[in-house]
Amino acid sequence: MTMAAGCSSDSPNPSTAPSPNQRPTPARAEPNCPNQDVTTSSIGSVPAESLAGDVDGDGADDTVFLAVDPEGPEGCRAFVVADTGTGRLAEEVSDPDISFDLGLPTLEGTMQIDGRPGDEIIVRIMTGASTLFVGLFKVHDGELERVKVAGDSEFGDLFPSGGSVGHLEGSDCTEDGIVVTVALPKERGYEVTRSFYTLDDARAKPGERDVSYVWPRNLDKFPELAGPPFTHCGAEE
Repeated sequence: MTMAAGCSSDSPNPSTAPSPNQRPTPARAEPNCPNQDVTTSSIGSVPAESLAGDVDGDGADDTVFLAVDPEGPEGCRAFVVADTGTGRLAEEVSDPDISFDLGLPTLEGTMQIDGRPGDEIIVRIMTGASTLFVGLFKVHDGELERVKVAGDSEFGDLFPSGGSVGHLEGSDCTEDGIVVTVALPKERGYEVTRSFYTLDDARAKPGERDVSYVWPRNLDKFPELAGPPFTHCGAEE
C-alpha cells in the first residue's frame, strides 16, 4: 500500500544517495576454498568468541563461531562455523569487501527468521561511514549455506542497516519473510522504498516493492529503520 503525506510546494532539497564506498561489490560465484578444512578444524571445540543457538533445528543449542585465515585466497579468508550434534559445518564468507581492518566479520546473533526450525546466523561483514551490512547463514539439508538474494539487488547478498540524514537503510523480518528498506531525501521529506522477500530454503526471493513519500517525523512508521538489523524477528536463542 502506498502512503502519501501532504507537503508544501517549497523548493526541494537535493537528494543524497549513499556514497559509493558504502555500496558492496556485487556477489560472485562461490569460491572453491582449499584452506577451508584446515582453517575451520584448527579451532577448539568452544572458541572464546562464540555464541549458542539452535541452528540445525533439532531443539538443542549449537556452538557458532568464525574462523579467519588472513593469508587465504580472496573469498576464502573467513568462514562461519557451527558445531552441531551431527558434526562441524562451515561456509565461507566470500564477499570481496570484508572490512578486516575494522575487525570484521563478527557474529551479530542467531534469530528465527523464516519461521521454520533452525535459527539463521547473522554475521556483520562490512561497515561503511554510516551503514553496516550483514549476511545470513542457515543450515539447509544438513549443510551450512549462505542465504542468497535472487533477482537484481543493489546490495548483493548483504542486508543493510543504518545511515544518516542523507540516507537510511534497514533490514528486518515481516510476517512472511524479510523487508529491506531504503529512505532517501526528496523535497522536504523522504522517499521510502520497501523491498519484500520470502525465504525459500537458503534463497531470498523478491516479492512486492512499495514506494511511499513521508515527512521525516513519520519515519518511525518503518520499524526496520530503527535499531540493529533483524531486531523484530523474535526472541534470540
